[in-house]
Amino acid sequence: MVTVVSEQISHGWGETVHKRLDGESYYFVSFDEYKAKRRADIFESLWLAIDGVDIVDQDVIPIKVAREGKAAIASYLYSVHLKSIGNIAEILKVSPSTVEQYLTDVKAGRRL
Repeated sequence: MVTVVSEQISHGWGETVHKRLDGESYYFVSFDEYKAKRRADIFESLWLAIDGVDIVDQDVIPIKVAREGKAAIASYLYSVHLKSIGNIAEILKVSPSTVEQYLTDVKAGRRL
């Protein structure tokens, strides 16, 4: 899950990407720098599109995100709950390629 803290935490493994949004620091950690950056960028796009995002427990989607539809939900699950593309596809009952398209579109600002 994404970590919201006032200063960087050293996880001792992987790559960390930092985003500062509305005075809060968000850290995205992954074994792969590309994935950490992608998760951070998608989170930032979602945040900006819906004017902030609440970080909630693992199997919960904030109402504000759910109201925006499947692309927003996919983006939240991917960036905050660190779900895989396949897992998100199962949850949303769409194909993995559709999930990839949702994420790409949200990151590019084409959805929401």
